[in-house]
Amino acid sequence: MSFKSLRGSCPICEGARRDCRESLSTGFVFCRHTEANPGGQWRYLKDDAHGFGVWAWGEGESADRPLRVTVIPPKAPIATLDPAARNKGYRALIDWAGLQPEHRAALAQRPHITEAEIANIASLLFSWQGGATAPENAAGLPGIVAGQLWPRVQGWAIAIPNASGEIIGAQIKNPQGGYFWASHADQSPVQLPNGELPLGVYGSPAAGVVNLGEGFFKPALSAARHGGVWIGAAGGHWASSPQQLRAALDALGCQQVVLNADSGAIANPHVMGAYSRLAALLESWSIPLSVRWWGQWEKAHGDVDEITPAQYQAAILFPWDEFQALATPAKIKRQRAKDIKVLRRQQTVARAIAILNQPLPQAHRETSGGFLPELPPLPPGIDGYAIDAGLGAGKTTAIGHDIVAPTRAAGGFTIELEPRNSLGQQAAEKHELVHIHEFATDKDSNQALGAMARDKGGLVLCPNSLPRAGQHIPQSTVVVVDEVMATLTEACTGGTLKGRYADTMGQLINQMRGSKELHIAESGLDQPTLDFVERVSGKRLAVIRHQGAIAPWDVHLATGGSPDQMFGQMMAQLRRGERVWLVSTSLDEATAWALWAKDNGIEGMLITGETNEAGAFDPFFSDPDSELERQQVQLLITTQSAQTGLSIERYWFDAIYGYAPGFPVEVIYQMLGRYRRPCPRYVWVPAFITPSRWEKPQKASALAEINHELSQWAAHGFAPASTCPEQAAIDDYLAARWERAWAQKVIPGQALTLMLERAGHTVIPWELAPDEVTQAIRATYRETLAQQRAQFHAGLAIDPTLHTPEWAKAKRDDAEATYRDRGILRKLSTLEKFPGIDWDNSEIWYQAWFAPRHYENGEQTHGPIGPGAALWAECGAADILQGKAADEVAVILAQRLRSISLLPDYGAKLAILAPMRPLCEQILASGHTSPGCPLIRRLGAMARAVGDDLYRYLRIVATDDHSDQAVAHKILRKFGLTLTRSTYRKVGRKRQWSYTVTAPPLWQALVEARATALDALQTKASSRVTDLLEEQFNKSVTAPPDQLGVSPDILDLADLITAARQAGATAFHQLRQAIKPVYADLWQAALAIAA
Repeated sequence: MSFKSLRGSCPICEGARRDCRESLSTGFVFCRHTEANPGGQWRYLKDDAHGFGVWAWGEGESADRPLRVTVIPPKAPIATLDPAARNKGYRALIDWAGLQPEHRAALAQRPHITEAEIANIASLLFSWQGGATAPENAAGLPGIVAGQLWPRVQGWAIAIPNASGEIIGAQIKNPQGGYFWASHADQSPVQLPNGELPLGVYGSPAAGVVNLGEGFFKPALSAARHGGVWIGAAGGHWASSPQQLRAALDALGCQQVVLNADSGAIANPHVMGAYSRLAALLESWSIPLSVRWWGQWEKAHGDVDEITPAQYQAAILFPWDEFQALATPAKIKRQRAKDIKVLRRQQTVARAIAILNQPLPQAHRETSGGFLPELPPLPPGIDGYAIDAGLGAGKTTAIGHDIVAPTRAAGGFTIELEPRNSLGQQAAEKHELVHIHEFATDKDSNQALGAMARDKGGLVLCPNSLPRAGQHIPQSTVVVVDEVMATLTEACTGGTLKGRYADTMGQLINQMRGSKELHIAESGLDQPTLDFVERVSGKRLAVIRHQGAIAPWDVHLATGGSPDQMFGQMMAQLRRGERVWLVSTSLDEATAWALWAKDNGIEGMLITGETNEAGAFDPFFSDPDSELERQQVQLLITTQSAQTGLSIERYWFDAIYGYAPGFPVEVIYQMLGRYRRPCPRYVWVPAFITPSRWEKPQKASALAEINHELSQWAAHGFAPASTCPEQAAIDDYLAARWERAWAQKVIPGQALTLMLERAGHTVIPWELAPDEVTQAIRATYRETLAQQRAQFHAGLAIDPTLHTPEWAKAKRDDAEATYRDRGILRKLSTLEKFPGIDWDNSEIWYQAWFAPRHYENGEQTHGPIGPGAALWAECGAADILQGKAADEVAVILAQRLRSISLLPDYGAKLAILAPMRPLCEQILASGHTSPGCPLIRRLGAMARAVGDDLYRYLRIVATDDHSDQAVAHKILRKFGLTLTRSTYRKVGRKRQWSYTVTAPPLWQALVEARATALDALQTKASSRVTDLLEEQFNKSVTAPPDQLGVSPDILDLADLITAARQAGATAFHQLRQAIKPVYADLWQAALAIAA
């Protein structure tokens, strides 16, 4: 066995013996001291043959040994200055040296320190100027060599006074961290004449309580900050200076000692050993010891001089025995894991608040009260205004009066962009412009649109309508972008239009660049949006900010938990005949409450994207106050379709209720402001909303995610078009928007509170209690809604002569398609993907797609099985679907301006899950899972190996914080399998459950049907590749490359590449092997054309 000599650093006897040693193979400490008792988690094992006591650190029982706690005797007296002489010398040195400004500035950088605290201890601080000639009275002090301060040291120092106020030593701050004694081998040692190292006493006695803090600056500052009297010791070794400690405690009238343990000390056996010797010493003197605990498991939690007075006052005082019990390795490990989560959450919250508190752009004019004042003439060098006006401040009116009307009067033309049709309709009416969606897309309607727009002097449209409107927009227009953040986000992430890629953002940029004037408007306009607009348009905008006079709301805000009690209160108000407006970001919740209202005889109005078809609610949006009166609406329910473009001014509602389980909370904030009157608002938001893969805490992280996605496709031969300045600007802007969305999702309650309070409203925290009655009502109506949707889809009749592929393509791209049209499209797609299933059966629709998710004991027990069954089958045919994804990628990446978030991710999902399916098949065959099961361990390890991508594409968390069984269950449920608790075994106080794993018969039928459809698709695509190869080259794909003959046509080869990708990776590989070795340059050129 090999050993390391511990010399004077033995943790058992604290260096009392110099011949102790540590085993390099076992970590056991072999201590020569026969009476030392280190305490803590040191376990005595035995005495070895040489008389060494063998000690181990960790949990377990200690062997029987008659141990006696004894105070280690002090060393023999030594020749050194006595306290009186030291006091005289140190005071002369402090008066002479003072504290240099740079050292005072360094002290001011410490956490939470104040000038008052520095002033309080200034008489004990001085600068050590190594090499300087010391004052005469300092001769003989430790650290004074040949009349000079020890020359190798520069920095500030802290004096060490004893209980009588005599300064008996000093420690110098090491710039690299820690402190060291002012001493040198060639002169007087730092020890006192009795051989003990100095202890420092700071502050004033208080009620017989003496605090202990490690070191000397730490207790000095703590006495100034927290009060009381403090004793410091180098390295926390109070027990190594027992004579001084006892004298100090007696002089201070001590009745109780409080140890302020350093952060992380509880996990350090050496430090705990020093604490244990202190405890034993105080116990021998019958002085009780407590430990102040503010949760300092880790260094990151801060020492006593790094915490605030509030943290200090809130700390717990543990008796020594209870504190010692915390120091077991298992408890430390568990607490570390818990604290890491807490620390991460604290960091997340701090980052989110910093994002939400970013400064607003500098305003050219800033006003408040009433409505937005008239816009002034544009100053020289300014191309337009960026209007930042809060809800109800008259922003829409000002745009019409101060921009649109003067432009029309001067014979000009205005195009006004809005993010939603409902808002566009309102703006067109108020500003007397033409709304593009009032006209069909045929030739005659298009001509009428152009004539009407020229006559009215302008056009209102959404970004996706720009390609259609381009021919009607003259040069040198005035461009107004309202709700600019939502409008630009919609344009930047725009996708296909009429079956082709629409360069929405490119056309918007061209309009902004070519405009005579450019104006943007937003409530809460931020700097990234202004920067982006100016960057891509080349215009300079002046910010006009206005905070209108508001009627403050009282907002009762519930964060997390169940919203059942809130909805119970809403039902009670409605039953009393009161009027309520429910705003919800959940379509299902909104629709379910409309069903409840109908069943209970309550006059309701539901406005969603499904119900607002063909202008069904145009009269309401035009004059909501009159429509509420005419229809006597008691319960109004709206979703995001009425987020903007709606303003109700009359007194009508007794309460507003908000339900926002998803989306950034600025959405629900906008929805709450549609009613201008100050009735109470009751709002529920979750404690956390999972961000999308693009939403990150820093712009740099979001840009890195974009680059990651591009690099993944580049590895498969899909290089994007060269990046232009506009694309870089778009990526930067989206990254900023995603950063803001991330902040609102990770702290929904705090984010909404910030928005409301900035606008002058009062937020009242609301703790909700469980409400089982309302919970049952909500569950009943969710079930009713699911059954109704299943019956609707099952009852749709498919007419093969009418519902052709051409009809489906037209309807898929038709923004005016009805709810019934979209239902038929879904049924056609389902019939194609799952042939042989009776899709006229409503129960199959219910089980496959609409069954609400149910949970029991925190586990999902019920939900739709169709998505999982499809995923299971598709993992068996990943090649062909990845080829389909590749075709979509090729189209998107070929664009000059592309939206990276449109890139399909189902190919990546299949690549991740396909290797896991065989293990899942074995688990399904076994019929159960249990903790520690080999299959479960293998699946958990496989998931962690791709943990980053598993979370990126499937939002499944697979980290060391989660057990193998928990990770495996997430994957099994993702595949649509059913897991049910069966038996458990007790491990300590915990239950470890086993689960049954089953696949319902419908799941198996869906898997088989989807596999059949994929096989047919694979066969069709492979046949097309073979046919094309034989037709083009008159050879099979297996022919040797040198027999291909003449060089193939490049366009035909590009067609072959596209067809091969559709057929899957195998077909593409065959084609590449046949062509590339002979026609390498041609292959690369055709590959670029295919992309």
